[in-house]
Amino acid sequence: MLPPFPPMQNPSLRRVLVASFALALAAGASIARAADSGYNLAQYLVDHALNDHPELVVMGMHVTAPGATDNTMIASNLDRIGKKSDEDDMKVFRTNQPAGEPSKGRYEVLIPQHDSDGKTIGTLSIVFMWDNGSDTSGFVAQATAIRDAIAFRTPSLEALFGPAPANDLLLHPKNVLEIDDATGKFDFLEVDGPRDRLLAAHEKGDTADFFDLKTDALLARVKTGPAVHIAVDPKTGTYYVSASDEKKIVIVDGATFKILGEIPTEGELDALVFDPKNRHIYVTNDESTHVWAVDVATNKVTATIDIPGAPEYLIYDRHADRFYLNIKATSEIVVIDPNTNTLVAHWPTAPAIQPHGLGFDPKTHRLFSAGANGKLAVVDTTTGKVIGAANIATGVDQAVFDPSTKRIYCASGYLLSVVQETESGAQLLGDILGSPTAKNVAVDPNTHRVWTTFTVGKNCYAKSWAP
Repeated sequence: MLPPFPPMQNPSLRRVLVASFALALAAGASIARAADSGYNLAQYLVDHALNDHPELVVMGMHVTAPGATDNTMIASNLDRIGKKSDEDDMKVFRTNQPAGEPSKGRYEVLIPQHDSDGKTIGTLSIVFMWDNGSDTSGFVAQATAIRDAIAFRTPSLEALFGPAPANDLLLHPKNVLEIDDATGKFDFLEVDGPRDRLLAAHEKGDTADFFDLKTDALLARVKTGPAVHIAVDPKTGTYYVSASDEKKIVIVDGATFKILGEIPTEGELDALVFDPKNRHIYVTNDESTHVWAVDVATNKVTATIDIPGAPEYLIYDRHADRFYLNIKATSEIVVIDPNTNTLVAHWPTAPAIQPHGLGFDPKTHRLFSAGANGKLAVVDTTTGKVIGAANIATGVDQAVFDPSTKRIYCASGYLLSVVQETESGAQLLGDILGSPTAKNVAVDPNTHRVWTTFTVGKNCYAKSWAP
């Protein structure tokens, strides 16, 4: 039997220990059991939920197996598998209503378990760490989000007793970093490779968050307003942050993290990229029809480029000296020449519809455009033609290409799709179970760790895997 979690007087220390305990437990169980033919989908889902939610202490899955008469625990991180469910578990199953109960240092939510069609098939016991006497009003909502993520991967009651997915070891869970008392969703995620930093645009937290990837520590949270994207000037190390509906680019000193100034724009902002050749920032007008070019020498907008519809992710190709921009409104990639600040090409992305995430392999001259409809289009930048496609999760927001593994990672929240670039295009390797708000992704070019950020309750997390 696993040792009980020790009571702690220091809440922060308890959070660190629980996170380490759950991460090690889930990662160890996942890796060890993957080789065991008896490792089933139920335990896989429990292991990965614990790994993806470091705020959890215990999880148990209670169902009645096909052909059985008793409702029992069929998966857990405690040595209670096979234990008959008690009356509280059964009441939640019968009434289809969740229930919560506090205890010392913990808060348990019992919630009806669903399959992917929404049918109630059992009860989930989800135990959170809890500071005695603190607010408990958000626990049911958190449990619901976790339950729904599990339901998304549960075709039926019978499937829970089938084998775990063969892609269990596509990515190995690594560190989880926590930001206390931080709420609200993140937007785009990037890595500053030369300085080993993770750059997290924390839109609803009104901050730009910076992490040291050598020590896995939070360096700074800079109050920028609703940050959507962060770009770095490789020459000076200065950071530029698009502050969405405040209609400004915030300039941040890369050494001190002090705000150096602001660049006003005429509209709300979304993705931005730094052009090192022309020393301009290119920033998109959120949900609108413009891209602005900003000269960093004068901090002035020098050009307004008309685009055919609402933009998404933007990438700079230094070899071709071109920008590639997903246009979700028209399902195409437009090509921008920064020397003339004009559109020079329109490339349809079908079968990828409403493209959001965009990855790029400069060696093969291929773009990977992630449609909201669950299709990834492979576009040859020498011809502008779609040369291949792969299935991915629906609703992908950000995608990134790792040149070392030739993989494309596509983040949709519930799922992180792992796609392999192939000679003819791309192929889906599998999906990793994610967190509902983890819709961004970045790759550390130095370690090849894959990162995402997400929010649960009153805390935020940056989570990593290794290929």
